[in-house]
Amino acid sequence: MRTVQLLFFALTISINAGAMDWPQFRFGSNRGASSPEGLPVKLHLQWSREFATPSPAFPGEVRLRYDATYEPVVMGDTLFVPSMVTDSVTALDTANGKVRWRFFTGGPVRFAPVAMEGTVWFGSDDGHVYCLDAATGKLRWKVYGHPDGRKDRNLLGNRRLIPMWPVRGGVVLHEGVIYFSAGLWPEEGIFIHAVDAKTGRKIWTNRDTDKIAGANLDHGVQQVMGLSPQGYLAVVDGKLIAPCGTQLPAVFDLKTGKLGRIHDGLGRSHRSAQGHVVRGRHGALSRAQRRPLRYAPAQ
Repeated sequence: MRTVQLLFFALTISINAGAMDWPQFRFGSNRGASSPEGLPVKLHLQWSREFATPSPAFPGEVRLRYDATYEPVVMGDTLFVPSMVTDSVTALDTANGKVRWRFFTGGPVRFAPVAMEGTVWFGSDDGHVYCLDAATGKLRWKVYGHPDGRKDRNLLGNRRLIPMWPVRGGVVLHEGVIYFSAGLWPEEGIFIHAVDAKTGRKIWTNRDTDKIAGANLDHGVQQVMGLSPQGYLAVVDGKLIAPCGTQLPAVFDLKTGKLGRIHDGLGRSHRSAQGHVVRGRHGALSRAQRRPLRYAPAQ
């Protein structure tokens, strides 16, 4: 079996000295990938560990590569590594790379955990979000994203049985609340959850994203569209942002879970994720060069 090496450099010295942790994917709840901590001028390899070759859910789709590799986070002197291969989260000592504990779930763990204040949170394809004691790996609580009133059933997903509602909206922590989504197929139901980070108590659940009237504009004709949240959820400007794979992201109210205005398809103006292209009813425009990329007059 091919393997992937996880390398750890002399940044360990800085972390052990009380520097900033790296608690979530891309550091903060806004996924800004920026830390106030500076790096040493020179880094030196301290240790390495080998992990099985990653097994992403959609290896051929570049816009769904949220689990293309292992995404560890750091709290204090412990590194937490999720695995979509062994269905687990592993805690490693940052000083020597030795395993402190490993927690197994009933499905692939495709997203980076959140590690803060002695606690680790993460979601799994088995449909649960887990809360563990960071020091021991013992379970504190778990929440099932399976909706009330729906019959639970399994299906074959990536060579194993998983529930109909896997957690594919990566967990994000913001001001004491854990946000995540469960479900892939709009016709089966999509559910966005907010739960108390300490207790797992559900604060709100959005059930209104599987059938959105008039959200898809296909050549000027409004169609029903359902969301399929996949990727790391984020909190930006007081809103919950849910990436939706090959669709545009969805925006939710943090306090109530209410879905904001959303549309996709032809006939409206959009900006690409990189901000390079604006598309409207009459064509597309390069933002950098201020020139048309194509022109298709509306009928």
